[in-house]
Amino acid sequence: MFDIGFWELVLIGIVGLLIIGPDKLPEVSRNLGRWIGKTRRFINQTRRELEQELGSPTDYHENLTDLDELMRDAPDQDPDYKKKDRDEEH
Repeated sequence: MFDIGFWELVLIGIVGLLIIGPDKLPEVSRNLGRWIGKTRRFINQTRRELEQELGSPTDYHENLTDLDELMRDAPDQDPDYKKKDRDEEH
């Protein structure tokens, strides 16, 4: 998701230590970790629910492929269909 390397984390830690202070930094870090965890769980749950309701893209593609096959095999797509239908009437 984010491309944060080791040195970026060190810089964030130093800035956090200077701004928040050494006594509150562990508590703030724990709360931030909990908040990030809750956000990730919410996003994953929402994505799972949407995929369940809408179906996965592969299911959608398979359904379209099946529909294309049905349309290709439909009687009105057969050029000989009308000839056969007319021949049977006479």
